[in-house]
Order: sequence, then structure tokens, then C-alpha cells
Amino acid sequence: MKPDAYATGTVLVALCETVQVARDDPSWQRGMNISCKRFMAR
Repeated sequence: MKPDAYATGTVLVALCETVQVARDDPSWQRGMNISCKRFMAR
């Protein structure tokens, strides 16, 4: 399956909004950085 930056970002925001993951969590930040880079590369 091909990576989808929009879907990844949507899931990360949903996790943050439901307090499953804090925005200052390193894994959340890494996921957002990867998602943004992939989105901007389009």
C-alpha cells in the first residue's frame, strides 16, 4: 500500500484530539513531520 500523507495526518490529529497522544510526544511529532514532508513533496 502506498503511503498517504493526508490520511496519516488525519489519524495523528484524531489521536491528539482524543487525548490518546500528546502533541509534545516525540512519536506524534515525528509522524507529523513525515506526513508534512510527504504532502509537500507532491
